[in-house]
Amino acid sequence: MFQEPIQAFIKSIELFQTQETNAFFKYRHALENKPAQPRKKFDIGKDNELRIYKKIFNKKKSDSNDEKDSDSEDEDEDIVESSDEEDQIL
Repeated sequence: MFQEPIQAFIKSIELFQTQETNAFFKYRHALENKPAQPRKKFDIGKDNELRIYKKIFNKKKSDSNDEKDSDSEDEDEDIVESSDEEDQIL
């Protein structure tokens, strides 16, 4: 019961210590005019895959919207044609 808050507290302390350590090295390097440490590289391949999937999703989404629009136009034409036929009968 009390373990969860204690574990959360310990994790927050560890996070604070990590941030404090990172800040210390950052400022020490700045004072000594050393270049910044190399940053972690992101997974570029995964980012590109996400972009590709997003483009495909947006394309499918726009295609389905176009189909819905064309279907509704066909329905409108059918209504107009049927009303013309009724006028001719009368």
